[in-house]
Amino acid sequence: MQTTMADCDGDGDGGLELSDLPDDMLAYILDQLKDTHAAARTSVLSRRWRNLWARIPRLFFWNRQPHDSSHVSDALAAHAASAITQLNVMSLYSATPDATASWLRVAAPLVSGELCFVNRSVVPMSTLIQELSEEVVEERGVFELPCFPKATVIRLGLGFLGLSLPPSGVFSAQPALRKLHLEHVRLHGECTLDDATMPFLEELLIYRVRGLANLTIKLKSLIWMYLLEIVELVHLNAVVPGLKNLSVRLWLYRKNLSSVCIVAEKLEDFSWGTWYHPGFMEFGKMPYLRMVTPPSVFPYGAWKVELNQNCQRFLKLFSRIHSLILIVAITPTPGLGDDWPLMEGITRLPDITVLYLHLATQGHTYGASVLHILAMCTGIAKLALQIDVDFEGGTPCSLNCICHQPPSQGAQNFVVRFLEEVEINNFNGKKHELDFVKVLFKAAPKLRRMRVTYHHSFTGWETLPEIFQRWASQETSAQVICLW
Repeated sequence: MQTTMADCDGDGDGGLELSDLPDDMLAYILDQLKDTHAAARTSVLSRRWRNLWARIPRLFFWNRQPHDSSHVSDALAAHAASAITQLNVMSLYSATPDATASWLRVAAPLVSGELCFVNRSVVPMSTLIQELSEEVVEERGVFELPCFPKATVIRLGLGFLGLSLPPSGVFSAQPALRKLHLEHVRLHGECTLDDATMPFLEELLIYRVRGLANLTIKLKSLIWMYLLEIVELVHLNAVVPGLKNLSVRLWLYRKNLSSVCIVAEKLEDFSWGTWYHPGFMEFGKMPYLRMVTPPSVFPYGAWKVELNQNCQRFLKLFSRIHSLILIVAITPTPGLGDDWPLMEGITRLPDITVLYLHLATQGHTYGASVLHILAMCTGIAKLALQIDVDFEGGTPCSLNCICHQPPSQGAQNFVVRFLEEVEINNFNGKKHELDFVKVLFKAAPKLRRMRVTYHHSFTGWETLPEIFQRWASQETSAQVICLW
């Protein structure tokens, strides 16, 4: 098909021209540019093109002037579509509160779908992470989020620009707000999210936030909630009766912690990645809970005992759980407490059916650590290993590293009598990995399925099926897949 850009009044040459297309199709083509400024520039082509860009339902702006967002406000005011289904604004540098508030006021009644605003978008993520932990950060001012009565999704990445949430009732109209994401935000003291403000909210993410001391969440419709890396938090009170998925990774320390109370009786998936102490924290009953992710465990390291005891305290909440995800950080530090016993502080695990191990190895061997864990949960039916390894040139540990020490006799002679399925991802075929798999076959007499995903840097993958079948029983099926 021949496609040309021609004035609507021009004579055709027999080919199909863009101007032969209906207006709706032309607006669709402009929409695919994902650049409202570029789409608006087509207005110079002819009278017919002049207002086509204003019919696009999705708008994308890049603002390079921290103190001036008038081009965004003007474009929004000129927009002729009945509704904006998606509004994306990227402020490359640090936008001022006034410049931000000015275009938000214009956008508020127009957005009927998703609003996404990212401030300081050119700032590296490493810089934002550093600013999160600094004692003194630059004060960038505060703006109040106006009422978006028709928005269903709001995502704000503010580069630690200050935010004040609107008063109650502003998100209660239909279609009401369903998703709220706040990232790299500076709040001030207290924040309350409740049914009077957001009665239909289903998904909440608060990620890398400063200045928030007291957080109260009382939302009946909430299903998914992630509270991650909120510094300076002292009080957390969440009553979320419909919640099914909860992940909490806060900067909670004994020195400033006052209270945490979470009531979520329908919770199914619970991840807790911070300090836990029964005297300060209260969790309501969770009869539908199926999957738990506790704080990380450490086989080695100077602080392993204290950190592992923290994990153990949390795990005591659960006598039985269907699936357990353990993040195992294998980080030996020679001369700083890397001695036996292995994984000191972890004395027991709940009665579980499925065990997921995320192994942060940093180039160290993991067999002894995994076998030590398996010896504490011999009733599992499925084991999944996710090996997080730097294959692209990570520095290998020394030959005398403690991670090379063989597991204890108890960790070599146990039997996982109900284990039927094993998955290993990021397998690299090193000797210590093969040794581990050999022990695993021996320890699991009822193993029926072994699925190994190997890294593409492993050149000897063709021999794996033969090796596995030599160790496995005749009833075991071994599958080997390449990971690119």
